[in-house]
Amino acid sequence: MANTQKLNDRYKSFIDDLKKDPAKLKKFLRNVNGPDRRTLSEQERDHMLTIFRLIDPVESSNNQRSWTDVYEHAGKIYHVHYVDFETIIEEVLPDDIQ
Repeated sequence: MANTQKLNDRYKSFIDDLKKDPAKLKKFLRNVNGPDRRTLSEQERDHMLTIFRLIDPVESSNNQRSWTDVYEHAGKIYHVHYVDFETIIEEVLPDDIQ
């Protein structure tokens, strides 16, 4: 019973710490919920590349080995990475954790 009480006390202390620090709470929730991006499947990638050919990127960067374009479309943000002969598109998931 004493171990259960210690565990409950540690749990309450942990929760109280998270409530006091919003940045720590947000980081904890992001760790629990998973990554802030998802890589599009091949079919989704091909569809989005067609759309991206019709609009200009919001931002572009180059680090000598890869090229990254950032697009906004339908209220979502996409990062398009051109690496060697491969194109990878990541959708930035909304950070709706309040």
